[in-house]
Amino acid sequence: MMFKNFFISGAQYRFHGITNALKKQEDLSDDDRFYNSAEKEYIEGTYATFTRFMRHGVIPAIKNFQIQYLKENYNNLSEYEKANLRKATAEFAFTAILLPSVGMLLAALAGDGGDDDDELLYFAIYANRRLTQELAQFRNPLEMTKMLSNPVAGSRFLMNALTFAEDVVTPINFSPGKNENVFGYLDENSKKENIMVKHGKKLAPIWTQMDKNYKQLYGLQFGKLK
Repeated sequence: MMFKNFFISGAQYRFHGITNALKKQEDLSDDDRFYNSAEKEYIEGTYATFTRFMRHGVIPAIKNFQIQYLKENYNNLSEYEKANLRKATAEFAFTAILLPSVGMLLAALAGDGGDDDDELLYFAIYANRRLTQELAQFRNPLEMTKMLSNPVAGSRFLMNALTFAEDVVTPINFSPGKNENVFGYLDENSKKENIMVKHGKKLAPIWTQMDKNYKQLYGLQFGKLK
């Protein structure tokens, strides 16, 4: 439910009024515009403002080799439109910076011999790639598909909490299997780690991040490295 609210509000923030983005501002009718009573002004999505400026500001200026026309068009925008334009441009630019950074990190990893223990580089690759995915999900269908397939980190926390709660409230195992004890608190995994303690550690935010295998996460979400 939280992701639904985030996704819908994020889409509205960017795409509100996009169907009329090819029209000039002065050609918009009252039905084409949305007045926000809270902000006391007409509002539209950041991508709508960006598209209109590109269509009626940037493209004509480039075609006619009139850079001065581009500056005049920008100066004629309202402060709200200028803010929308800056937000959209910053989002595109930030994505453009992050994508090469992932490639540089992968190159550094390859130059380091691809050591499986090099978790710091894998974490940086995973974090940058995830952020790129979140920024591009509203304009790239492939990124949106990946986000929808694994949208909410909180759902994993909820599952971990339920697993730990089950460990706590069911200490007795009436039908123990191999490597299991009647008293469940003593059960260990194949690495001789106490299972209940390991489940409990996953609820600690910092420990949860330290305990992740980022090479595996990167491979599962974004494809194999090789």
